[in-house]
Amino acid sequence: MPIVIWKNGREGEVERLVRGFCSAPDLDVTPYACDSAFLELRLPCRDAHQDRPCRLLAELAGMADQVVSVLGLGSEDSVVVPGGLSGTTAVRLGEIGGFVRQVTSAGSGLPLLVGVAIDVTLNHGAGYWARGEEHASIAIPGHVLMYHELIGHALPICRGTLRTSDPEAQAIEEENLLRRALGLPQRTGHEGGRIIDSHGGGFCRRRGVLAEFRFPRFNGWYYRCADGRIHRSRTPVPS
Repeated sequence: MPIVIWKNGREGEVERLVRGFCSAPDLDVTPYACDSAFLELRLPCRDAHQDRPCRLLAELAGMADQVVSVLGLGSEDSVVVPGGLSGTTAVRLGEIGGFVRQVTSAGSGLPLLVGVAIDVTLNHGAGYWARGEEHASIAIPGHVLMYHELIGHALPICRGTLRTSDPEAQAIEEENLLRRALGLPQRTGHEGGRIIDSHGGGFCRRRGVLAEFRFPRFNGWYYRCADGRIHRSRTPVPS
């Protein structure tokens, strides 16, 4: 049970973005039997998946003792990321598009927990851009953004192959393989961001800050990452 989707009213949008890069007929999103707060993404790991994105998604979905929790949010929602004088800072998800956090490390005695937050509204519909060849600005479609976070970042973490010196370059290399397969322009660097549009002051709104990641019941425990610590209990974690 490694890939789960938070049921917060945006789970359908998360599923749509995943299906945007993997259209395998056996990809299934169903209620998670042990925790009603989550859906489970299932994709049998089969050699029949000739499509690279589906093969990699199936690999991630088939990993044991590892949980990837995917949370769909809006552009105005905020997440806590590394940085600032205190070591962390809150930013609007609309400023970065997506964020992946490794919550536990190998050898900690706990399952490997990875949290993924994704802007499913795609910057209020205005979209995101990245730097392409010849210094061009190119679009980042929603399914490419999801692929970048899930396969470009979360999968290497779960494999233990994360290039810690420059994880973003590693994710961009993987993203470009998808772009090539889809006939999209290649991305050439880290530079990019939200496309400015007529929403204007709408970007100044801020809802509750996501300072924690919650995970479903796994091996009899409920997990929560908050205040820089891992909490676990035998009963469901409060919302």
